Amino acid sequence: MVLFLHQVMRLRQRLPSQLGADLGVSHATVSRWLSGKDIPSTRSCQRLAEYSGWPLEKVLSLAGHLPEIHGGGPAEWPEFGEYAHRRERRYVRSK
Repeated sequence: MVLFLHQVMRLRQRLPSQLGADLGVSHATVSRWLSGKDIPSTRSCQRLAEYSGWPLEKVLSLAGHLPEIHGGGPAEWPEFGEYAHRRERRYVRSK
């Protein structure tokens, strides 16, 4: 979550106090998030998702409100060449 917050602040060119004002939370709250002493509430996660353009589920996951979300799709699948090579080895072994 801390890295995400720093990324959002860098991309939006905001200081912690400005981020807090944009999200409707205090500077102290943002400081606790950035130090890892606290996590955003689900409502703050919703605001962060809207503010950053990230999916709400991903922001909730980063904050620890949901299980960690992995890519879970094609990005984790092997490249076609690797897949074809695996299939070829299986085919050769079975002969």
